[in-house]
Amino acid sequence: MGKKKGKLSAVLGATAGGLAWALAVLLLNRVLGWPDSWPTLVATGGLAFLASALVSRILRKPWAAHAGVICALALLVSCPLAGWPFKISQPQQEGYETRYAYFITYILGTEDNGPIENVDIGYLAPNVDNWCPQEGGEFLLESRWILYYLEDNGDLRPQVIFWQRAVDRKWEIQVLQLYGKRESPPEVLDSGVAPTNVGPHNVTFIDRLYPREVLWEECKVEVPRSKAGKLTLRMAGQENLSRATLDMVPSVESLYYNPVPTQPFDKKVHVRFVSQLLRPLRENARERIEFYQREIEFYGNVGVRLYPAI
Repeated sequence: MGKKKGKLSAVLGATAGGLAWALAVLLLNRVLGWPDSWPTLVATGGLAFLASALVSRILRKPWAAHAGVICALALLVSCPLAGWPFKISQPQQEGYETRYAYFITYILGTEDNGPIENVDIGYLAPNVDNWCPQEGGEFLLESRWILYYLEDNGDLRPQVIFWQRAVDRKWEIQVLQLYGKRESPPEVLDSGVAPTNVGPHNVTFIDRLYPREVLWEECKVEVPRSKAGKLTLRMAGQENLSRATLDMVPSVESLYYNPVPTQPFDKKVHVRFVSQLLRPLRENARERIEFYQREIEFYGNVGVRLYPAI
C-alpha cells in the first residue's frame, strides 16, 4: 500500500512539475518572444526549471523538480538536433481586408452658369473611431478619379480618368472625350487625408469644375482585419450622419499651409454629395454597407451633413 502511495505521489509531482515547466516556457514565449537565440534558449530552459522547482518546494514533492530538470534537458538537446527556429510561435502580422469608398460630387449648376475654380472637395474618410487606416505613417488608401458629364436624361458620360502613381506620386491623366464647356482636362492640384475636428477627411484639390460635371472618386481602403467590421463613414458620436465639404482655395500656394485657408465661392452652387462604403463579395461584385447623400444650394465653405439614402 505504501509503495502505491509513493508511486502515485511521484506521478502527481512529476505531472505538476511538467505543467509548471510548460506554462513557464509558453509565458516567456508570449511575453518576451523567447527562445529566439541560443542565450534565450538556455535562459528559457533554466527559468522554466526554476518554476518547476518552486512547485516542488510548495508541494513538497521532489519529482516536480526532477520533471523540470528532464524537460529542460530535453529542450536544450532536442531543439538544436531538430534545427528548431527557436521561437515556439512566431508573432503573426495581422492581415488586412479590402473596402471601397465612393465619393461622388455632382455640380448640378451655378448661379452664373459658369465654372467654379480652385475647388477643394472633402469627404469624411473611412475611419475607425476617427482613425484612418495607415501603416508607418502612410494612409492605406488608393484612389482613382473619373470626371463625368451629366446628360439631360441622367446618363453619365466619362470624360477624363486620372490617378496618382504610387512610385513617384506624379499624376496620370487619360482623356476620353470632353463635353459641355470643357476644352481641356482638369489640373489636379493635390489630394490626401487631412485631419479635422470632426474626423479625417479625404480631400481633393482640382483647378476647375463646370456645371453638369460629376467627379467620382473610387477609394480602395486596406483595413486591419480586426478593425474591418468597425470601418465607417459616420461622424464620431453620430449614428446616421456623414460629412462633406465644397469650397475654394484662394491660391495654389495656399495648399501648402496647414490648415488650408479655404473660403466660400463668390456664387451659389447647386451640388449633390454622395458617400458610400462597400465591401467585396467576389470578383466584380461588391456589397454596399453605408450610403449617404445630400443635395444643397450654397456658397460653400461650410461642412455639409450627409444623411442616409432611403
